[in-house]
Amino acid sequence: CPPPCPSDCAGHAVHCPQRHSGGLVEVALKTEKSARSLALPTVLVDLLRAHRARQQTERQMLGLKWSPDGLVFAQPDGRAIDASTDHRAWEELLRRAGVADAKLHAARHTAGTIMVASGTDTRIVQEILGHTQITTTQIYVDVAQKVKREAVDRAVSALMDGNLAALLQRDTATERPGA
Repeated sequence: CPPPCPSDCAGHAVHCPQRHSGGLVEVALKTEKSARSLALPTVLVDLLRAHRARQQTERQMLGLKWSPDGLVFAQPDGRAIDASTDHRAWEELLRRAGVADAKLHAARHTAGTIMVASGTDTRIVQEILGHTQITTTQIYVDVAQKVKREAVDRAVSALMDGNLAALLQRDTATERPGA
């Protein structure tokens, strides 16, 4: 592509050699591990099945042929939803929920934070989010303030009540195999 245009320019994209005549372009996944099963809560599975049933009913009522793409969230004919339409729906959801505007990607951070704050092991969060490196997950997930405060409170409590030595011995014993 040519060098970036000023923020008020809308013309360079039409000349970009990597442009695919507009619309959505399906691309390969970043890694083989990107194709994975997702653990979904039962309530979400039920909602998704109901959503699919509504789609099929609407398609039959409208007499539309269904696109074979197999998309869960799609236009009435099964084709992909345009990114700008999806983004507007996200913004509307945030507005109705009274939440400050944020990119959809922020929902991944929120999910990771909630999982860590509720006690989920970081390696499990790594697997769910699809990170190949645990360090990515550790950087990616903000530990909730409550969890941080509880950790500090435990340390201070151990210092204040004189049980720090016992706490350290217990932790050391659990780290040694056969101890």
